[in-house]
Amino acid sequence: MMTVTCGLLKLQTRSDVVVRCGSCDPEGLAVTLTPDQGTTFNISRRELTGSKCAVCSGGGLRRSCSSSVVLRGPEATPVEFTCPSPEGLFTVRVSREIVCTSSSCSEDVRQTDSGSRPLQSFARTFSWTLRASGPSALLLDVSPTGLTQIQPAQACPDQHTYSLQAFQSTGTVVLGTYCRGGSVSGVQLPRLGQLSLEVPGGVELEPAVFPVAVGEDIKSLAVVTVTAPGGTLSTELFSPNYPDGFSDDDLMEWRFAVQPKHSSSITFLAVSRPRCLKKEAGVGYQRSSSGVLVLGLDDPQPTRLTGSFSLTLRNCEVDLKHPGLSLHLLVSTTRGSPPALCRVDLRNRRGFSIHVEKTPQAGPDCELKLNSDVLQEATALSGSVALLAFQSCLPHHLLLTASKLIECSVLKDCPAVPLTIPPMPSCFPTPLHRITWLVRPPRHAAVELLPGGGLTQLHPGDHHQCHGNVTLTVAEGDGTPIGQFCPQGAVGKVQVYANMTITANALEGSDLRLTSDPVINISFSQRISERYIFTLSVPNTER
Repeated sequence: MMTVTCGLLKLQTRSDVVVRCGSCDPEGLAVTLTPDQGTTFNISRRELTGSKCAVCSGGGLRRSCSSSVVLRGPEATPVEFTCPSPEGLFTVRVSREIVCTSSSCSEDVRQTDSGSRPLQSFARTFSWTLRASGPSALLLDVSPTGLTQIQPAQACPDQHTYSLQAFQSTGTVVLGTYCRGGSVSGVQLPRLGQLSLEVPGGVELEPAVFPVAVGEDIKSLAVVTVTAPGGTLSTELFSPNYPDGFSDDDLMEWRFAVQPKHSSSITFLAVSRPRCLKKEAGVGYQRSSSGVLVLGLDDPQPTRLTGSFSLTLRNCEVDLKHPGLSLHLLVSTTRGSPPALCRVDLRNRRGFSIHVEKTPQAGPDCELKLNSDVLQEATALSGSVALLAFQSCLPHHLLLTASKLIECSVLKDCPAVPLTIPPMPSCFPTPLHRITWLVRPPRHAAVELLPGGGLTQLHPGDHHQCHGNVTLTVAEGDGTPIGQFCPQGAVGKVQVYANMTITANALEGSDLRLTSDPVINISFSQRISERYIFTLSVPNTER
């Protein structure tokens, strides 16, 4: 006699008998699972894999195989997969339910494997359903780790990704996706919600405990609490179901706990405005010592809110044939005065860009941000919208420059162009120091500089003899210098044979944004044989 193992079965048979195990692959993964009391395991095969691999549970006559299996604790159950590497084919969901009465909750959210450790090589989702038996709201305290809200497609550095959902009679609302660590310290849910945690295969679950309690009933979809510690903090938040719209005629509330002597500014980074059938979508701000400030989605938002406050986003009755309400906002909190914010919209400014950088005089207190990223220099590009923030930066800490492309492809269609300073946002806390025009004439054409009162050519660096607030630097397209000039003088025209740049430099203490007259005029002509030509205007001395 000999012993033959078929999956979880051991058979005694003669040595001359062949035993076939059927669909049970002897190389399949076999484990024994014992979910904790009150815990449910759902092991299911991913859709669209095309695999016929099954998961089998039980033993003997109670054995069954399928594409999924549900196990409930605390019973120990043998489980086997009919393929050698099921980790990429199956997912595991570990679920618990927490029930709250009017005075207490059955347990806290305890982030443990709940008996799923033998399945650590699988992608796992841990979920806690929070249910209130009465009209009370559910209070989830996430302050032990803090959370940071991210966009749904983003990934968390530690591969622990949280999701919060609220269940309504109209359907499920995703309140947000979060990573561990951050300023989100609590969430208040009405009656029924769920916290989920996704962990990929091979990553060990980090333990944590989030207390659950009951509170007063709320009228909004949820209340998210953001706790701002002392100092500077930038928090990005997203509306429910982002980037899709959330439910009609509903409210979402954020409460900001801000330290004394701190202030906050609010910026809308992206807004999808619904088409309203009834009422209007908008926001409301309230501090404990004042009434509610109601604003529209297109109104300027507060930049100097001091102390703690709440922000409510309200939806209207939406025309479902059009996109719904969604909002991506930035809340910047700082001690003392808030950062200077500057929204630069260049979507309709073809060929125009703005650049700002910190100077060597800028100390560590001067902080430059582009869309919440701290940088040494930043550029707002043509065709884009950029949000710049300047914290504790004085005018001499920053260098502001701009560039403008001027091009023409057919000579007979090329008009004369006065080079004026393009309109710029007034929110930059420093003067415009320099602007460069990149001029590209048609093929076989030249560029002509036509100063109204002539030009005076300078020795490099010699600006003392200039009148006015600007000097001009002219160069060929490859950067080869042609000369430096200041207004008024004997040079009546400068012709350049091909691409060129013209740079207006502000003299010390000047701001080019205040220059309303054209700096110089240009036109296009037939190509010249020389690289450039200066034409002098000799004054008439005859009496």
